[in-house]
Amino acid sequence: MSRKDGFPIIASSGGGLKRVVSALVVVAVLAVVIRNPDEAASWAKSLFGIATGAVDGLASFIRGLAK
Repeated sequence: MSRKDGFPIIASSGGGLKRVVSALVVVAVLAVVIRNPDEAASWAKSLFGIATGAVDGLASFIRGLAK
């Protein structure tokens, strides 16, 4: 088996599954937002806070490398 052959089963079936999973995630998020908007807003604030903390930590790390 040459390097170019790869895994044809995996390569040919990935696109459809990715679309289905993405659609299910979007539907789940919309359902949470519609049924519990206050709780969804709280989750969004928490996720934004985590992401902000991660970016701040990464920036501090890079600044530390530059010293």
